[in-house]
Parts: sequence; structure tokens; C-alpha cells
Amino acid sequence: VSGSIDFRGRLAAGARVDVESHSGSVELLLGGTPDARFELESFSGDVRSRLAGMKDEVRSDGRGPGTSLRFTTGSGAGRVSATSFSGSVHVLPDGGR
Repeated sequence: VSGSIDFRGRLAAGARVDVESHSGSVELLLGGTPDARFELESFSGDVRSRLAGMKDEVRSDGRGPGTSLRFTTGSGAGRVSATSFSGSVHVLPDGGR
């Protein structure tokens, strides 16, 4: 509930990842090129991804509270959901910050 979440690794084919923090940041450092649909959200922090091959990108318009980013890499066989109420959500290639 309270604290940051840091993950570093590769996603298996068809992986399903759900990460949630109420009061802390979320950082996912992913190796290789993930094959997944991503749904990233924060109520009061920034949301960003620097993964190569992002397609079908949809970002919230910023008119209300909160920020979201949805995109697909590869064929989208897996699913990654990362949410923070009070913190940033970042998805980066392993080794990048």
C-alpha cells in the first residue's frame, strides 16, 4: 500500500503483471522487447515509457486529475497494468533511466 515498487527483468510470453501502489512510485525496467499491452496510470504523478516499438499509444489529455498511458509492444499477447495513486509510473528498457 505504502512504498515504491521496483521491478527488473524480462516478461515471459503471455505474462500478466499487475502492480499497484497507493503512496509510492512504480518503476519497471524490462529486458528485451516485451510482447504485451500496457496500461499505466497515476493520479498525482507522471507516467512515461521509453520502450522501443510502442504502438497504438493513447495518453490522457490532462484536463482532469490523473495521467494515463496505454500502448502495445509486439503482438500484445501479455498484459501489464501499473498504477500509483500518489507517485510516478515509469516503464523503461533495462539499463535505461
